[in-house]
Amino acid sequence: MKIHHYTSIESLALILKNKTIRLNRLDRVDDMEEASLVSSGIKLSQYTFVSCWTYNEKESIPLWKMYAGKEMHGVRISMEKDMFKKVRVFSGNYKGVNILAHEDGGLTILPIEKALTKEYIIIPFCENENHFFRKVVYINNIDDYVKNSVKRIPLSDGTSEIEIKLLDVGTYKHKRWEFQEECRFVLNIFPNTIGSLDYGMVSNNVMNNIVQNIAPKINFYDLEIGQEMLSNICITLSPTCTVSEKIIVESLVHEFAPNAIIQSSDFEGKIINK
Repeated sequence: MKIHHYTSIESLALILKNKTIRLNRLDRVDDMEEASLVSSGIKLSQYTFVSCWTYNEKESIPLWKMYAGKEMHGVRISMEKDMFKKVRVFSGNYKGVNILAHEDGGLTILPIEKALTKEYIIIPFCENENHFFRKVVYINNIDDYVKNSVKRIPLSDGTSEIEIKLLDVGTYKHKRWEFQEECRFVLNIFPNTIGSLDYGMVSNNVMNNIVQNIAPKINFYDLEIGQEMLSNICITLSPTCTVSEKIIVESLVHEFAPNAIIQSSDFEGKIINK
């Protein structure tokens, strides 16, 4: 399944050079309802990182105008949904975390040393289809779905622990955005503020940080693309692409992805950007 992402030529250059896709914090996106999602006093959007795409194969003038750089002079990239580099992980124990994999090793989107660090913990580090990749569901009121995403469970010692439905955040948008026909990649990243890699200690620390609304120190996370997937990228030039912009894109492809396909927009010569 191919999905599509409208972006600037500058961002295309970084994607091709670094061979990564950037996931941005949900509290910094253009949808203010998503950016301010709160449940039980906890701002869940600050722990949710997304890369937004569309599954609509047809080009969209609104998406060109909203996301393809200044005055619509950007590109649309098309890639297979299964674009990210896979890492083989074997069963064992890592810093107190028991890893269970198939006998010949399991494939993950992140090695555990990148998912569990002294700065943060990332969920999921394995490629859980329902968690990592989602189609956005469009509804009339996001708060109705998210307000109970955090449940506080009282404990006998007077304290409480929390239970979070991570799938509730990053899945729903108001129906006014339905034209985007959006799908997205989602990671949850929680701050580790004790500088330890002991999973038991980190888990408790993460829960305390969530209760105190402590945000991660990072605003984005770059996830590595598989080289074979990058080779199959298709780049659609904007409807108002200039000769110089086409030369820049061709130069980038020649340098970093020589097998990529460059094509003109279906709207070329049919619209005037105002």
